Amino acid sequence: MSAGEDFQGLEVVGLVEGYGSKRVLHEVGFRVPDGRIMGFLGNNGAGKSTTMRIVLALASADSGQVRYDGAPMDAGTRRRIGYLPEEHGLHPRMRVHERLTHLGRLSDVLKERAAGSPVLFSSHQLDLVERFCDQGVIIADGRVRASGSVDALRRTGPVTHRVAGDGLAPGWTRDMPGRRR
Repeated sequence: MSAGEDFQGLEVVGLVEGYGSKRVLHEVGFRVPDGRIMGFLGNNGAGKSTTMRIVLALASADSGQVRYDGAPMDAGTRRRIGYLPEEHGLHPRMRVHERLTHLGRLSDVLKERAAGSPVLFSSHQLDLVERFCDQGVIIADGRVRASGSVDALRRTGPVTHRVAGDGLAPGWTRDMPGRRR
């Protein structure tokens, strides 16, 4: 992806970041057009938070750029950006009805805020991105693995799940329908 001077919205172009000898972002790039809501999906450790910290100038990248409306972002532009990390979005003791009401209000707020502005919605949960977003970027191991409209991402191929947890017996998935490996 090349930086475009005529592009209106947020551009993340070729971000590379490392901590010591470990590279955590590998040429991460995507665009969020004005008026669109982009879901930024990935597991813990995928690179979402590092990317968001760079976008917000809370960290700097080893290389790459963050641009808005075709120009490098400055302090004034960054002051207009809000960020709500997903893990702080809901109270853990919220009842189901309260959670649904809250999510409905959040959906309305996101759509209202997106009128004319790009919105980057960082999440671990595909169902929230499908509900709120026009487009999605999937990041894993510090690399953008897929991006496009939510509908296009749904059609890209088979769904793969990786499950990890303490206390799982070896081979516990052996008899599951559709299991590969």
